[in-house]
Amino acid sequence: MRLLTASWILGLALCSGMVRADITVTSSLPYPTFLQYERIPLTLKVTNNSGREIVFTEEDADNQIVLRVRDMNNRIIPRTNLPLLLEKWVIPDGETSEQVFDLVQLFQVRSARSFQGLQHVVVDGDTYKGPGLTFDVVRGTEFDEIKRKRQDRVFTLIGLSRGQGDELMMRVTNKEKSITLATYFLERHLRFYPPHIKATKDGQIGTLHYLSPQQAVMCLFEKDGTPIRREYYQVSPGVPVRLHVNGEEGFMVEGGTKVGGEG
Repeated sequence: MRLLTASWILGLALCSGMVRADITVTSSLPYPTFLQYERIPLTLKVTNNSGREIVFTEEDADNQIVLRVRDMNNRIIPRTNLPLLLEKWVIPDGETSEQVFDLVQLFQVRSARSFQGLQHVVVDGDTYKGPGLTFDVVRGTEFDEIKRKRQDRVFTLIGLSRGQGDELMMRVTNKEKSITLATYFLERHLRFYPPHIKATKDGQIGTLHYLSPQQAVMCLFEKDGTPIRREYYQVSPGVPVRLHVNGEEGFMVEGGTKVGGEG
């Protein structure tokens, strides 16, 4: 009887050790390809069916978010000094919650090559892995740029083929182009028509490019690169549109009729 009881207790302990909380981890990226220095937003989604609330913080060793980035040669990409979580992440039992992590801000993803993002969570010392994500970082095609020495800024128009078409981005760097200050998505881009970029005397930046054979968009920025607004223009096929600096009024679009704006 004593042997039977001991065996029953041992079996119960083994079964208890095999029981793990029901936690599911998934992740996603909006695109498989990103422009060099562009934001790379990884969405991490955790489904908690563990029977209790889960709280993730930077300091808690038992409950952790773990993100890693490697290149295709399995070399680890170093982390920056930014924390993963700026505040605690609370996931009630029976709910799914998600957080977005910018891999460019969190890791030294600087070169144009292929990478793999790896992620998992640790709850009460147990690890729950999400699937790995492969993504490419590319240099894109540089079209034109404006250098503003007084503002220590360089504004570069860069094209990127992504998804079902082409997109136009503007990168803002310092004058040595050694530090990227911002990267802005302008709009989709009709690649057969080169984009335009101009600057006023006080340093305001304007860009103009085709969205389609019948539509163009002008994007306006402050002299430090802060976006102001965008304006949409109807154009006629075969009639080229051009961007002009229009004295104190800023910019003028030749060959187009304004049909709307935002920002």
